Amino acid sequence: MKRNRELAKKYAGALIAIATEANRLEEVETQLVQVRNAIRENRELSGFLYHPLLAREAKKEVVEKLFADTVDPLVVRFLAVVIDRGRIDLLEEIVEMYVLGSQAARNVQEAVVRTAIALTDEEERDLIARLNEATGKSVYLTTTVDPSILGGMIVTIGDRMIDGSMTRQLQEMKATLLKQDANELR
Repeated sequence: MKRNRELAKKYAGALIAIATEANRLEEVETQLVQVRNAIRENRELSGFLYHPLLAREAKKEVVEKLFADTVDPLVVRFLAVVIDRGRIDLLEEIVEMYVLGSQAARNVQEAVVRTAIALTDEEERDLIARLNEATGKSVYLTTTVDPSILGGMIVTIGDRMIDGSMTRQLQEMKATLLKQDANELR
């Protein structure tokens, strides 16, 4: 598994270098994600492309027919190389690594935000501004509504998590009260 991740990182790194040189880093990212999503959503296509016994030439032909008119030729050629080398099964990991590398190169970072109720547009803009300032990056939000947190929000950026949820605050209050009760019993 670790070897697959390393290989995916190498393929993604090579594509990042080529896309950067061609000044199409973000465009290639968007199109790679579209291709990955199309393959994910079509069971027939994914079964065909990921089948280990089917001819690589047939797979490349299908990819060419499906995507040549909708994605950058660079992406189609990259997919052909991945198929030629027998690594199409790594496409999910390659795309994941590409997105991370592309965003790092563009100084962009995702913030995953969970709130009890949906944020207003103004609240989102304010949160983005504060996160941009705190991280020094251009942050974009992926938001989800999770009523179980009761109020507040949980923000995850990279490997950092800021838990400002009511659930956490109530748990801390409960722990403090239980600790005080235990001290009084002594």
